[in-house]
Amino acid sequence: MRYAAALCRHTAPTSCEREYFVTRRILLVTHHFPPSTVAASFRPLRLAKYLPELGYKVWVVSATRGSYPRGRTDSKLTNEIPTSAHVTRIPNLNPLLWYERRASARKASAEASATAARRRHSEHGEESRGSLAALRMTMAELAKFPDIDAPWAAASLVPALYLVLRNRIDVIYSSAPPFGAHLLGLALKKITGRPWIAHYGNPWTANPSISWNRAVFRRGCESLDRAIVRRADAVLVLDEILADCIRDLGRSERVYVHPNGFDPAHFSPTDMPSGKFTTTYAGSLYNMHDPSVIYDALSLIERDDPAARADMRVVFAGPPQDDPLRAGAPRDIEFPGPLGHAELARQLNDSHLLLEFLTASAGQKFTVPCKLYEYMAARRPILAVTPEGPLSDEVRRLDLGKVASCDDPAAVARAMMEFYSAYKAGRLRAPNNAGIDGYSAPNQAREFARVVEEVCSGQSREPVGVCGRSQ
Repeated sequence: MRYAAALCRHTAPTSCEREYFVTRRILLVTHHFPPSTVAASFRPLRLAKYLPELGYKVWVVSATRGSYPRGRTDSKLTNEIPTSAHVTRIPNLNPLLWYERRASARKASAEASATAARRRHSEHGEESRGSLAALRMTMAELAKFPDIDAPWAAASLVPALYLVLRNRIDVIYSSAPPFGAHLLGLALKKITGRPWIAHYGNPWTANPSISWNRAVFRRGCESLDRAIVRRADAVLVLDEILADCIRDLGRSERVYVHPNGFDPAHFSPTDMPSGKFTTTYAGSLYNMHDPSVIYDALSLIERDDPAARADMRVVFAGPPQDDPLRAGAPRDIEFPGPLGHAELARQLNDSHLLLEFLTASAGQKFTVPCKLYEYMAARRPILAVTPEGPLSDEVRRLDLGKVASCDDPAAVARAMMEFYSAYKAGRLRAPNNAGIDGYSAPNQAREFARVVEEVCSGQSREPVGVCGRSQ
């Protein structure tokens, strides 16, 4: 698959571009949309903001604020939604949603006490307790089958169908995860026959973080996943790894690489700040984002150069107060908790070094984290602590900073000290590769519109990406 170059800076559409892009009416189907702050919210938001510059009229079907996880909303983000976008919000009325969330909240502590639990089972009747555990597991899986937000998709069908017919929608776009949006897009495609573009931000049934203990649920999701990729008029994916997943499901034509990006309106890069050398990590902590290697690296710096360590400020913006992975962190690491998007942009701007880490094995497949693109927009050096793969390749290709292995705290410490020494010597420079601008939202909207024109006109060309390099 070949990437298309889109390396120009953001400018208003030219008269030629306006003539090329026919005025289209598009329906964006996405569970996450501002005020949701999860990564999946920003892809459709960028389209809603910049497609109208190309003559598009935009309608959106999304969820209500109460459907989003606690602590993952920012009311100020709704100011980003253009007044030209018509947004319809439908609540997620999943009656079992509360159970699945309770089960997820108990999972970590349950795994930690598994040995004690087995002992209690043997003492007090393992068979009866095993039956109760099996029932709970089945109920939890039922709550998220085929997707935990599927009831939202079902409730949205009639309103979305009305919007398609009433406003003579030309093309339907669905963004996932969650994958209920694709189920809604599939239903609208079958009923109306309108062209439909499905955008995969993560794999569904090939996702190692999504597992089913009941085979009937797993087979059901696999059947739906195949139906989505085969019935969609085009499939957008974030990278080649996801493209391979789509091909494995039986789709080879009109699969387009459309990576994450950034909105340049969110960032106003400045010169490097003064003061303590500040390193910032933005995001959550979980299995593939285990900060232990960072904690160990900071301990090594403390041992080898206490004065340098005392001149360093480290901020982890995102993890909540009760995050178990905060255990073992050096006392001076700052955990401000989840920040609003504007606050986070300011924190990135006030930093000297931005940190991203993926604690995965070399054999695991993983995509480039979406936060890397916002790091690019902040124009600050990046330290990627990761196995070799898409993340390390992108950091090197765009000369964004340095790469260190996620299982080598000493290498991480050396890299941090090299950035620190460059800062103290006045040699720390912001990334300025021309390729960064290819990931800006206006440029991505242009390439997305080209895909729409091909789908609506029935033309076909070699699959493309929104930005990057020729391959």
